[in-house]
Amino acid sequence: MSAPKFDPLALRYGAHVSAVWSEINEARASAQTGLGPRRAAALHQQMCDLREQIGKIRNLERAGGRFPRQEVDDWFAPVLTCLTRAADHFAARHAAHPVSLTMDRQAATSGATTG
Repeated sequence: MSAPKFDPLALRYGAHVSAVWSEINEARASAQTGLGPRRAAALHQQMCDLREQIGKIRNLERAGGRFPRQEVDDWFAPVLTCLTRAADHFAARHAAHPVSLTMDRQAATSGATTG
């Protein structure tokens, strides 16, 4: 039996990435109960913010040069992919809601005329 592989990225970021997975799971559970346009927009923004945060961490590790670039990319890929898909899903849910489309149009129109 071989010894478990030492994963320095997991030691450094595992707790944070685990917390992000928990937030993704909470967003999924929220989506199961039905979403209004504001909640869908809030979840979309949350997923985008988390994706940006994890992307910055990945880029710092890439720049640090302690690990091969592909290893860093492979380690962060599952959570980044899931966050991208979740953000796209919530954006589509927000855009598909008739009230949100009306609110977005009104905001765009009022913003253009008040400038």
